[in-house]
Amino acid sequence: MSARKRYRGLFIALFSLLWVLPSSVLFAGDDEITRASLRGIDGIRVMMEHVRPEIAAEGFDGGRIKSEAEQQLRAAGIKVLEDEKLPFLLICPYITKYGRNSYGSFVRVEFYQLVVPYHRLSEKLGPDASSPIDSAQFAATWTSPGVMGNAQNLLEVGVQVRNEVAKFIEAFRAANRR
Repeated sequence: MSARKRYRGLFIALFSLLWVLPSSVLFAGDDEITRASLRGIDGIRVMMEHVRPEIAAEGFDGGRIKSEAEQQLRAAGIKVLEDEKLPFLLICPYITKYGRNSYGSFVRVEFYQLVVPYHRLSEKLGPDASSPIDSAQFAATWTSPGVMGNAQNLLEVGVQVRNEVAKFIEAFRAANRR
């Protein structure tokens, strides 16, 4: 078996396993409950997960992808924050090159914000007690289903990113209908 076929088989097996597992086990998901976490958000920051150097050298520009996602959000009427504010949308492109013109990819976007554990909200706070906000943590409260693909070039992966950002926009709009 050639190395190319072995890598393709390994890639497909790995992402098939992630695809088969229930999304609620691995990710926040996209449903009525997770969409409710998007309600009332007045602006978001966009972040890009690290792109492996060999993929960046092939032409996948994480900065460009991030800028395109910001433009896509602005065009949809979602305020994009430029500073270190929360919450944020994380773009997660996992890309592997396994042939001369073959890329395997799994693309997902995740929405992160501060959350407070329920038990901290229900405690009665005394004058010396810390605020529930002190125990707040970052957590993904909404996640796109993700898309796995086999691309002949990295522009196709960029299309996958745009499609996943569009799913976030749809969820955001649904959560914020008046």
